[in-house]
Amino acid sequence: VYDIDGDGVDEVIAAIDFELCIFDGRTGKKKKSIFTPYLRPLHNSSELMHNPKYAFDRLNIDSICIANFSGKSKASDIVIKDRYSRVWAYDNNLNLLWEYKHANTGHFPCIYDINNDGKDEMIIGYDLVDSSGNLVWSLPILTDHTDEIIIGRLNPLKKEKVICMVSGFEGFIMADTKGNIIKKQVVGHAQRISVGNYRDDIQGLEICVSTFWGSQGIIYIFDCIGDLL
Repeated sequence: VYDIDGDGVDEVIAAIDFELCIFDGRTGKKKKSIFTPYLRPLHNSSELMHNPKYAFDRLNIDSICIANFSGKSKASDIVIKDRYSRVWAYDNNLNLLWEYKHANTGHFPCIYDINNDGKDEMIIGYDLVDSSGNLVWSLPILTDHTDEIIIGRLNPLKKEKVICMVSGFEGFIMADTKGNIIKKQVVGHAQRISVGNYRDDIQGLEICVSTFWGSQGIIYIFDCIGDLL
């Protein structure tokens, strides 16, 4: 739910019947739509985009988010992805801006203007991607996939922001914005992550991580520098 055309009223952006659709939030009337991408090889390569057992000819969208890759005064670009190899970015008229594939994308990208140039970057999987869809860096991790990502300034004694992610059996990972791993701790299958002032008796913000597959429902609290509390 987002005001994608800047008219002051929210639209509903949804994937229905292999279409990416924009609906008027007041009436439910479809304003724009396109078919989701056909699952073809990338750039005329022989590589298959998907598992040969994939059931459909067109993309069944895994997640949708909003970004400002175009450098406008307000975010108005739409990001969609598959599970777990490729990403597409569109403007608010559903024109394709770029598509991206490098490594396992995981589930949910994190959109943030890291270099303060007025255009968003995208952290997805273990990769940082610029506003044109080019790989900037990739963490040296090759297995499992990232479920959730956050970025922010957690430590009041440092001005630098950190990237925190939960990546299945790769665990909890804290990295800087240059692609260097600060902390990494295997905690079982790390599935969900949040940040808050969970402990007001210590400085900074804390990171909450919970597990899923295997030993399900374990909750870990880390401090602002990534040490387990």
